[in-house]
Amino acid sequence: KEPVPADAFRPSYGDRQQTIYLARNLHRELLLNLPRPEKFPALPPMAKAYAAPWLEVVFFGQDGASYQKEYGRAACQLGVETTLSLLMDYKPEEKEPLLINYVQYAVDIYGLVKNGFHGWVAWGGWGSGRKWPIVFAGIMLGDPEMAHINKRLPKAQFGEDMQTMVDKGWSG
Repeated sequence: KEPVPADAFRPSYGDRQQTIYLARNLHRELLLNLPRPEKFPALPPMAKAYAAPWLEVVFFGQDGASYQKEYGRAACQLGVETTLSLLMDYKPEEKEPLLINYVQYAVDIYGLVKNGFHGWVAWGGWGSGRKWPIVFAGIMLGDPEMAHINKRLPKAQFGEDMQTMVDKGWSG
C-alpha cells in the first residue's frame, strides 16, 4: 500500500470511497488580495473553528461538538467571514491554516452527501451554511463535481436552496 502524501486532506468520515484530495491542488491563485478595511488589522482566529471534524449528521443542534456552529445562521456567518478573510491581503502563510481547515470541513460534508446523506433542510435557519463550503472547496480544488454540487447530486438538500425564491412572493 502506498503511503498517503503529506499534503493529503483527511478523507471524509462519510465517504465510503475514502477519496483523497491534495493541498497542492488548491488553486490559491484564485484568492484575491483585496485591501483589508481598517477594522480588520489581524486575521481573526477562525481556523480554530474548523480544526476538528464537525458532526454534521445530527440536526437542530445540541448533539454536535461544542466548537461547531450548528445553527445555520451562525454557520453561514462563519463561512462568509472565512471566505472574505481568504480574499483579503493577509500574507499567504497567514491564510494557509484557514484555507486548509475550511477545505477540510468541506471535504467532510461533501463526503456525507455524496454517499447518500440527504443534506441539511431549511428548518428555519438550521439547514443553511453547508452548501457554500462545498462549492468553494470545489472551486479551489478544481473539482467540478464539488463546485456544481446540485448537478452532481440534484437530490441533496441545502437550506440555502430551500429559502431562496424566484417568483412573486407574498409581498408582490
